[in-house]
Amino acid sequence: MMLIVWRELLKKHENEVAAVITEPIMTNSGVILPEEGYLKEVRRLCDEYGVLLIIDEVKTGFNAAPSAAFSLYNIEPDLVTFGKVVGGGTPLAAFGGKREFMEEILPLGGAIHFGTYNANPLCVAAGLTALKEIFTSNTYSEMCKLNDQLYKGVKDAVEDLKIKAAVVKVGNMGSIFFGLDELPRNFREAFKCDKFMWYRYWINMINRGVIPYGGAWFEEWFVSAMHTKEDIEITIEKTVDTFKVLKNVNC
Repeated sequence: MMLIVWRELLKKHENEVAAVITEPIMTNSGVILPEEGYLKEVRRLCDEYGVLLIIDEVKTGFNAAPSAAFSLYNIEPDLVTFGKVVGGGTPLAAFGGKREFMEEILPLGGAIHFGTYNANPLCVAAGLTALKEIFTSNTYSEMCKLNDQLYKGVKDAVEDLKIKAAVVKVGNMGSIFFGLDELPRNFREAFKCDKFMWYRYWINMINRGVIPYGGAWFEEWFVSAMHTKEDIEITIEKTVDTFKVLKNVNC
């Protein structure tokens, strides 16, 4: 359905649309994976109508995949944006893309990209160090293994305790959608989740000494390079305890 909308809009506004900006995986409504072939068709439509495809990897970059999440779907954007992980714990954002578009920026081209904190030496040094020395392929592989363990533990708890919820993961990320029988395919479906149940879950986990993830239903969990197998086991244990409370007590 969404692809039909894209096609109609691009046709209706041909030569008026400069760019399509999209996340490769939705992450501001929990983790929502794209339907099969969706991103490839968006890429094809952008090529057909001469529109730039800009992929927002601020949250998914170096999390959903070892580098950029768009690589999981075998597409190539024209431009891509990064943030969060790329700063190594410091405030930093970055963007890049195909040579023909990057050369439009000064000093080679006429597009201006100035800013007080652009290329801040401290942030750039921290980011480069994190990506080269910490965020190695072995580290990413270990994070994914731990995330697999966490996902299985949470999903098993949902099934064993008969909690109505859908659980999803990708890379080192994951989400729980309480009140849904199936994983949502878009924001409208995700918004139907049981938000009150989610907040009860979050508060109960906090009271047990675990911050499961950001304090809103539309966030997601992340497994980092600092997490250990013991951390994951404790999180699963506390999740089971919390689910038992949510199932049996009106808290």
